[in-house]
This record gives sequence, structure tokens and C-alpha cells, in this order.
Amino acid sequence: DTTIMSINKLIKEVQKKPKNMLTLTQIAEETLYGDSALFWSDELYIPFAKAVVETKKISKEHKARFAYHVEVLEQSQVGMTAYPLSFTNEQGEKQNLKDTSATFILLFINETDCDDCIMARARMATNIKIQQLINEGKLLIVSINPTEADDEWKEIASKYPSSWIKGASPEVDSHFDMRMTPSIYLLDKKHTILAKNIDINTLIATISRL
Repeated sequence: DTTIMSINKLIKEVQKKPKNMLTLTQIAEETLYGDSALFWSDELYIPFAKAVVETKKISKEHKARFAYHVEVLEQSQVGMTAYPLSFTNEQGEKQNLKDTSATFILLFINETDCDDCIMARARMATNIKIQQLINEGKLLIVSINPTEADDEWKEIASKYPSSWIKGASPEVDSHFDMRMTPSIYLLDKKHTILAKNIDINTLIATISRL
């Protein structure tokens, strides 16, 4: 609470000078949100991004990126209920994330030709603990490709483990923070986001403790 109060006070002072507000928010992005940030904090970054969007004398072009960040982050923070994403499965049928059920749901947003995605898929597919939890009905993996469900994707997805739900949705980046590739979310049975954007090593370590 004290940190948020301090941020709001700082923004109130700086917002009087739009150029300074934009510069401050770019620094906040690099420090709290960007790929190379040492500390990620949606809660601390959002006030800066919102301030840029709300500042009248900043151009639409400069606002666009921050407006997107606000829109996505306000739907996908830890503790929130995951967006009920609609996707197309490999049979061409429509499904929805909200209809999936397990003690834990692993939302795995990945691309077919990304090296890190390929490695993550291989490690999850061969991990004994993950397979045990899936067999016990305690874990469900929902693999989502951020594209249309074209024939190329269907062919590749057919080689993923049969126990996974496989889908494609070009709208996933409008509802989930995808600053990492792959983007991994861990949900509970109520679809509450327990963790987000964790790397494969952290995921394996977390799964081993479930």
C-alpha cells in the first residue's frame, strides 16, 4: 500500500509534464515489465502505463503499447480468474478454457517452431511426475497456439501427447500476458491464476512439489 501511494504521488507530480511522464513510464516498463527486467511486478507497473494512457498531451502512437499492456495485464494477473478463452481444437471443433477441469490446469501458450517451445514440450511430455499427475486426473495440460487452426498446425499438434488438450486461438494475446515464449500459466480447479510466465525449469520444480 505504501509503495502504491508513493507511485501515485510521483505520477501526480510528473504527469504535469507529458514528456517526463512518458520517459518515466518507459523506465518503469524496462524495470518492472520488460523482457530483461530483474523484477516483474504487474501491480507496480500498471499505474505508470495507465498514467500515460490518461495523459492527454501524449500522442496515440506513444500510448498504443501501454494501452495494450494495461488491457492484457488487467485480465491476467496472479489471483485473477483466467479469461474463458475460446479456441479451435485439432478436430476443428470449438472449445473453451472454462470448460476444462482438473485439480491443476497448465495453460501452455506456445508456437510450433519456437526452439524454447519445442524444448518445453519435450520436457513436459517425458516428465514422469507430470505424466503421473495427468493419469491421476490431478493435472491437465491445455496447449494453445496463438494462430489460426490451419492444416500445418493440426499436423504438428497431432504429435503432441494424446492426454493434452490442443487448441489454436489468434485472440490469446488479447487476454493473456505473453511476454515470454512459451508463456506458461498454472491455474487451480477454479481457474484462478496461481503463477504466470514461469520458465520450464521453474515449472518442473513446481510440479514436483504438487
